Amino acid sequence: EEEKVREVGDSVSAYPSLDFHDFCAVYERVVLREREALHHKLEAWLDDPKPRGDDIAEQMRVFLKSLGLISTKETVTEMLQAGGLQNRRCDCMEELWRVVAAHRACEGFSYEEIDRAKEEHDRMSKDTPSRFISSQVVSEALLSLGTVYCAEYLNGVIGELGEERLQKGPLSFYEFMIMYRRLHHITMKTMADSFEKADTDRDGMITVNEATDCLRQLGFTLLRAELQEMLELTGAEKEERLHFDAVYALLVEARNQHGFTRAESDDLKVHFDAFCDEDGEMPNLQMYDLLRYIGHESTLDEVKELLDQVDYNHNGTMDRREYLRLMRLQKEANLTGYRNAWCSSKMRCGRKAF
Repeated sequence: EEEKVREVGDSVSAYPSLDFHDFCAVYERVVLREREALHHKLEAWLDDPKPRGDDIAEQMRVFLKSLGLISTKETVTEMLQAGGLQNRRCDCMEELWRVVAAHRACEGFSYEEIDRAKEEHDRMSKDTPSRFISSQVVSEALLSLGTVYCAEYLNGVIGELGEERLQKGPLSFYEFMIMYRRLHHITMKTMADSFEKADTDRDGMITVNEATDCLRQLGFTLLRAELQEMLELTGAEKEERLHFDAVYALLVEARNQHGFTRAESDDLKVHFDAFCDEDGEMPNLQMYDLLRYIGHESTLDEVKELLDQVDYNHNGTMDRREYLRLMRLQKEANLTGYRNAWCSSKMRCGRKAF
């Protein structure tokens, strides 16, 4: 934690900056404190008498979660291979330390996620001589990796890097990965909390209906056709109970498709393309006309409220991603209204009327 690092820094030197020797002293003390804190948690894991089964990757996923590190089982499998632990039980202190080291080495990402981050950083930095990414475009790069559904967390994540650092100039790939890791952790933590609430028997599995409730809590009320298509796209259409990895894959697919079927998404894109300019942008106020054109009867104030939620860069225009995000919010509002009306009518008329 930053406060603890500052505390160690203050104990080493009273000056606002550190020379190389002071930096080494701070680093060694921070590592020692961190190791001591982790050692107690590793001991507690090894001393826990609860049976854990033979699935080592799943055990280590739960172990990392006990440290506050959320990963999918698939990613943990890659970590075990990277740490040379694929054929080990991971039931001793040394091997647990290697699991922690493997997680730190890949920042909790899969190889595919790291490759995507590198490609995005290279794309955004290709026109800079230093191959560093400009702080002005870092938001766009992060959203390309985390989707517009992470936009509400962007300011906080970027701000953690410090205003002074942002003003100094372009960011290296490693600094970019720090922000991406923090953004990724928020998504994983939110999904894990929702999954844990649904997993009442703590067997690491939930039903499809419970997974649907998880997605609804995260902003996606999926109707039958939408759910079925996403189950098929993630290869879970025949499953009755889903592991965390499968539910996370559903969330990723829902975000990529904005909760719509591909046919619905294609129709919405056609409508947007009819109103946007050649650069793929549309003035925010024109969204009112587009919604009317589609058949929605939202008031101007309602449209402005939706725009405030999706125009993350406050540039007064909307691209296709922001538009589809807005249409998701519009559909969620409609479904909430339908549900409230249905529940109210059911209470007055009784279940048999429906």
